[in-house]
Amino acid sequence: MKNLKWIVLFMGTVLIFAMPLTIRADEDKDEHEMLGVIGSRPAGISGEWQIGNMTFTAGKKTKIKQENGPLQVGACAKVKYRTGDSGNNATTIKSEEPEKCGQSQNHGHNDKTKDRDHEEEDHGSDGSGDSGNGGGGNSGGGSVPVSQDEYIVIGWNDLGMHCMDPSFEDFSVLPPFNTLWAQVIKRGPEPKIVTSGVTVEYSIVDNTESASKTNFWDYAQQLFNLPQPLPPNVGLRGFGLSGEMEVAGDHFAAEGIPLTEYTDSAPTTPNPYQVAELVVKDTAGNVLATTRTVAPVSTEMHCEHCHNDGGKAAPGISTGVVKQNILTLHDQEEGTTLMDQRPVLCAGCHSSNALGTPGSAGIPSLSAAMHGKHQHETNDCYQCHPGPQTKCLRGTMAAEGMQCQDCHGNISDVANPARNPWLDEPQCGDCHGDAHAEDPGKLYRFSTGHGGVYCQACHGSQHAVYPTNQPNDNIQSMMLQGKAGTIKECEVCHTGGAPSGKGPHGERANSAGTEASFDISDAGITGDVNSDGQVDILDLVAIVSSFGSSDSASDVNRDGTVDILDVSLAAGNFNGLD
Repeated sequence: MKNLKWIVLFMGTVLIFAMPLTIRADEDKDEHEMLGVIGSRPAGISGEWQIGNMTFTAGKKTKIKQENGPLQVGACAKVKYRTGDSGNNATTIKSEEPEKCGQSQNHGHNDKTKDRDHEEEDHGSDGSGDSGNGGGGNSGGGSVPVSQDEYIVIGWNDLGMHCMDPSFEDFSVLPPFNTLWAQVIKRGPEPKIVTSGVTVEYSIVDNTESASKTNFWDYAQQLFNLPQPLPPNVGLRGFGLSGEMEVAGDHFAAEGIPLTEYTDSAPTTPNPYQVAELVVKDTAGNVLATTRTVAPVSTEMHCEHCHNDGGKAAPGISTGVVKQNILTLHDQEEGTTLMDQRPVLCAGCHSSNALGTPGSAGIPSLSAAMHGKHQHETNDCYQCHPGPQTKCLRGTMAAEGMQCQDCHGNISDVANPARNPWLDEPQCGDCHGDAHAEDPGKLYRFSTGHGGVYCQACHGSQHAVYPTNQPNDNIQSMMLQGKAGTIKECEVCHTGGAPSGKGPHGERANSAGTEASFDISDAGITGDVNSDGQVDILDLVAIVSSFGSSDSASDVNRDGTVDILDVSLAAGNFNGLD
């Protein structure tokens, strides 16, 4: 049996060295390779490129290869580079197929432009490598150091999807109100969350204005009883499509960004998964860190399925406008005169925790009223929530076959008047145990974990827990750690190798490497993959068969990849359990 263990270990070693690596060194040419998503790039070739979690300098001698599509922001790319005193100097930047970076097939442009090497013109610097984000060192006066690698910023949307009305002249359920949070972390052996001495600026990629894409500003003053008209492109909390985030305790926030689902370049085509760019600067204006994160928004609420002219909701009502059909039906059934009071804010009478309105006494909350009214009509959440096209439930839970009702219950459960909408929500700890539970008395989106970092920062927003089936959701993970999924690599925040002691959720980091692999002694996992009570040849064959995958059953040390470490751990317990 001892010989068998060594044979299996040898087989595993051969397998792992036969597999392609994301980052590798070419010893013959002293050249390295890196695969990742393009986070930023110069207008031409020359200048600084952010690919994955690394920065590269390109010049006139850098080869540009675009046979798998254009090298645009968000595209998957492989860069060959050499490291010198001036940093990482790119020799070749080549577009790659999206799936190699964990993206879907339809990400970016699918038309492969063959033989386009060197066709991109250089409008940048002279290739000397001096262009960049500003000087190095300290900016004087004891200010924060300006080395970009010394800081990271992680941003996220607070809900996973923001809904808004497609028009506002008749009534409004929800206004344009996107919210972004961010945490700035100073990297080191003991990383620290930073909120002073830095600013965080935000902007939306290819989206500089909303006033021409919605009629919200025509009716905002009347709907929300404002003392004066709301300036175009300014949201209800005073934030625009770009600006500076506010410090909110242990994080930065921009609340109520008036973002629509239409970009500047495609103002009539819905794009529910847009991208926000966050830039951290010190007091001298030097860039310390950047990131990109998804900013989701959708108007996909299909009231027309039932409330169209002569529709099943009210066959005798035909105003020619779906929202007016709804108001007319409300007037008939409730004795109101809403058609004469347009535009109407639904949350004006029905309390809404989403908008912070108290409502009127004796009237059910907006959530209870809407779900209660429709509970006998459908149990399909996508009839009203975004939606068959948007598919806002798109994260790892959806990939495992879970549906809205698995966490929230059916529509009748949500309609329960005893429920406090937006606050009585499912808890992670109910399924995943105390080690993964929210802070006592707090929701997932308000809870923090390892080192005070918010749960959403590493795991993603609710309904979009990493990885998701939308490429833009995965951009930030790719930028920070070179792969999609939970941000769990120790070196994202820690320098000097993996720290000792307990890591996130009480799991122990493996001090032998810098990845967030975990000590199996905490979980009692010993390599019995098929759970037959012993570790034998069947378990080893199963692990080797899954080599290189993320198969959870064969991933003995739970680091996300089946590799030589899993083979070794199982072989160490061969023919018996501890």
